[in-house]
Amino acid sequence: MVQSEVASSSSKLLAMAECPPPEVNISVLNLSTPEDHLQQASNEQVERLKFIAYGIISSVIIALGILGNTINLVVLTRPNLKGVTFVYLTWLAISDLMSLVVSLSSMFRLHGMQPRTYLAAVYYSHVEMPLVNAFMASSVFLVVALTVDRYFSVCLPTRFKEVHNSQRARRSIAAAYICAFLLYIPVCFQKKPIPVTTGNRTEYIACDNLAVVGHTAFKIYLMVKEVLVRLGPVVLLAILNTTIIVTFRKTLKKRRDMLGMSSSGPVPSHKKYREEQRLIILLAGIVILFFISMTPAAVLTILNSDDKEFHFGFQLFRAFANTLELANYAMNFYVYCMCSSEIRRTFVALVTCTKPTPNNKEDRSVDSLGRLSQLNDETAFESEFFEGNAGPRLINWSDQRDESKPRPWQNGVRSLREGIAHIYDTKEFADVQFTVGARTFKAHRLILAARSPEFLKMLLKKQPGPSEERVDDVTEEGFEILLRYIYTDQVDELDREKLLEAYRAASLFKQKGLLKVCEERIVEWEITCENVCDLLNKLADIESMRQRCLLFLRNNALSVLTADNLTQASANTFWLMFESGFFKHAPAMTRLKNALRWAAEQLPPQNDYSMARDLLLKGKPILGRCGIERLNSVELATLIAQYKGLLTPEECTSFFVNANNPGAMPLPTWCKPDE
Repeated sequence: MVQSEVASSSSKLLAMAECPPPEVNISVLNLSTPEDHLQQASNEQVERLKFIAYGIISSVIIALGILGNTINLVVLTRPNLKGVTFVYLTWLAISDLMSLVVSLSSMFRLHGMQPRTYLAAVYYSHVEMPLVNAFMASSVFLVVALTVDRYFSVCLPTRFKEVHNSQRARRSIAAAYICAFLLYIPVCFQKKPIPVTTGNRTEYIACDNLAVVGHTAFKIYLMVKEVLVRLGPVVLLAILNTTIIVTFRKTLKKRRDMLGMSSSGPVPSHKKYREEQRLIILLAGIVILFFISMTPAAVLTILNSDDKEFHFGFQLFRAFANTLELANYAMNFYVYCMCSSEIRRTFVALVTCTKPTPNNKEDRSVDSLGRLSQLNDETAFESEFFEGNAGPRLINWSDQRDESKPRPWQNGVRSLREGIAHIYDTKEFADVQFTVGARTFKAHRLILAARSPEFLKMLLKKQPGPSEERVDDVTEEGFEILLRYIYTDQVDELDREKLLEAYRAASLFKQKGLLKVCEERIVEWEITCENVCDLLNKLADIESMRQRCLLFLRNNALSVLTADNLTQASANTFWLMFESGFFKHAPAMTRLKNALRWAAEQLPPQNDYSMARDLLLKGKPILGRCGIERLNSVELATLIAQYKGLLTPEECTSFFVNANNPGAMPLPTWCKPDE
């Protein structure tokens, strides 16, 4: 009878995933008492609660979340959704998806449906909790990073470019994942596998490691972790988004005043007003929802313990908190679709196997979790502050006007930018034509003169009326990108060659805006021994790029000096590298041989080195930086014999005398000894 009750009690214990109290011997249990029957009734209530919360509700949430985030990843990786903001959103979707996938095993375990092998217990003890929580924490950190990006776009637009670039985004994403996983390392030791014997079979379950969870340091760690992962981000997001809302409303008011839509002017349309209010309410609502979904989970982490496994009130709160947190990670795709017209169009195009349509009048509002991107054209709010979420404006670059397209006043265009882009698209009222290579570009002299000082000079020299100009110093692609930027202030993602062409065109026509955009993208390029000479040839006038190249040269001087593509360096680049002094630690003969190798590429075949000497001394005395004064007598004799005509007899005598008796004779005037 006792053995039967022991087996029955042990089976019940395993089925409920209950960890035994430390003072209880699990192979010997007392007979049933009235208290046991009350406990059994409570256990049955908890089991029903778990079935409803984890078996039904959470399963539906996880299924919808996995479906939504999978679709989200497919949509966000489409070619038309480019930009820094979409990079953040893609990795946010990855974190949310992984959180939900790993949570599946947690739902099975909480519902009492898990394997009870030793390996499974090791996974549940040391891997499951850290893994799912680390992915959830990375999601929260990415939300914070994206909110900071939106904060700069709205509240500090002059510094927006400092934070809104792919390099900063990659660093922020990497930091989010690294910090999240490092933060949850101690949780790996929170539980341990416990053997439980039932009948003649031993099974394993994951139970609290009392030596760890009872330690004061671990309790302090839990408090700090929850502040960093949940409470801290909730407060920070509330502050940032509140500031964004306030600044956004002030900006809207200023813009209405500028357009004559203040109280003394025309009353704004109800549609515009509703759109503005929707954006503000959405931002506020997202902050509140984030607070509601995160705060219970933070409290749960601090209160959670195996000894409350069958406390109905605690388990009710636990199910509520876990379900809320899962919903937070599951609903992002649906929030994206509700808030971003660009994502909606891409999703519809993906489902219908068509190309995404351009964004004309549809609303551009906010992305998930309160990061403001681009606003609806109906609000007439310019999108300079909110770069990244609406995608590039699609422009027809044909020369002929498409009569099927409505004119700006026919399709409701109200912003100045859209109107200017429209007339470039249609080429209506074009009064100047440029021929670049084999292509012809029509444009409007008034807009070009207002946007580029060089265009202004060029067009002032011409008589009024239609005219045609030829431009020979830029490529067709570079000129097209320049015109596109002048009319739209936008630059698509470009490969390196096109970006250099755009940079050359912007330099020629002194278009500072395009120059800045190109420079910000160029300075992110990787520098290697194979491309450093080419980069200095083309981009030495970009100070930040020049300094990066020189820093690379300092750290890799010998490799650059002996690289095959050293011969690609222009005379100015070659002098810059030698004049920097970074080659001074290389042997003098190595410097001299590679300098002559470079000179040989610039000159026709020759019988002696007199022409190479002239090239290496003309204007910039490269030969004087080769360290010839450091050679000894034997090396000098080898140099003179091998490179006839490189040095004059007087110079040979001077170097020989100084090799044996330094300072006895003055060195050639072009020679500058290494410092």
